[in-house]
Formats: sequence, structure tokens, C-alpha cells
Amino acid sequence: MARKTEKDAAQFADLAVLEVNADQLADLFGVRKNTVLHWAREAGMPRISRGRYSLVECVKWHSEKLQNAMTGGGDISEERRGLIAAQRQRHEIETARLRGELIEAEEVAGCLNELAVIFTTQLETLGPKAAPRLIGQTHTGEIARVIHDETKGVRRSTAAAVQAFAGHYSGLEDYRTATDSGRGRVGGREPNTPA
Repeated sequence: MARKTEKDAAQFADLAVLEVNADQLADLFGVRKNTVLHWAREAGMPRISRGRYSLVECVKWHSEKLQNAMTGGGDISEERRGLIAAQRQRHEIETARLRGELIEAEEVAGCLNELAVIFTTQLETLGPKAAPRLIGQTHTGEIARVIHDETKGVRRSTAAAVQAFAGHYSGLEDYRTATDSGRGRVGGREPNTPA
């Protein structure tokens, strides 16, 4: 009997050094090459080096993997845990969205687009509005006041758009009501006034 075992060992010794690549293993196991690469990276399938695999060791590993799957152990429970974690994360995101804690990216983009339109249209009209009031002015204080007064409209419109957007998600009152004056307040005071 010992003689047969030695003969078998010698026969399998040649197989132990047989190297294959990911494409060959994918064909052998009936999976995609990416699956083989994933198994080598994440699931512990043995490899000799990058792109080189021991056929015997990989077949043993795959056989154990299949046995674990059939008996309810190993990768199946790991996959199940991954699925449960992904479902939990999706549920948490949906709950946060329903609570108003998350805002859809396209809605934020819409608000930013509205702000860009406000800036563009109001800044384009700033010159024509201020020019008649600035004709003949030489005093820098008066010029600054006129420009400040004209830019208030831009600040008010911007603040109102941001507050309306935020109010939609957090139940805040309209911006003018929330500030009690409706005058483009910044940080609790009117811009360009002493703190």
C-alpha cells in the first residue's frame, strides 16, 4: 500500500507546481475573470504572485468555498452580512431624507442656479441704476453709500432665496419674518455698520 501512496504523491507533485492565470481559473470555475481577481484580493484565494496562481491550491480553496456554501457557512453568511449592511445604509439614508436631514443634489443645484441668476441679473442692472445717482458726485463717502444702497437689493434677494430654500427643509419661517426687518441682515446686523 505504501508503494501506491508514493506513486500517487509523485504523480501529484507535477500538478503542485502547475501555474495558471486568472483567465484560466475563470474558465475552470465558470466565473468571470473579475470574480477570480476579487477572490484573490478580498476572499483569501491563494496566489503565487500577481496574476499567477497555483492550480492545486486554488482548486482546494474553491472546493472548500463550495462546501462551506452548501453547509451554510463561509462566504454565504459573509455575503448575507454585506447585503444586510447595504440595506441598513439605504434605510438610514432614506430615513434621513424623509426627516429633512438630506437634500437631493439636484435640488441644491437648482438653488445654486437660482442664486447665480439673481447675482447675474441684479449685478447687470447695478450700473444703470447707480449711474444717475452718481453723476457729478466727487465725495467718496457719498459714492460708497450709493453703491452700498444699490447692492442691498442683491444681498436681500440672495438671502431671501437661501432662506426660502433652507425653510423648505427645516420649517423655518420666511426670511423677512425671521429677521423681523426684511433688510438683508448678515450675522445679526446690517452690513457696514459697527459691531
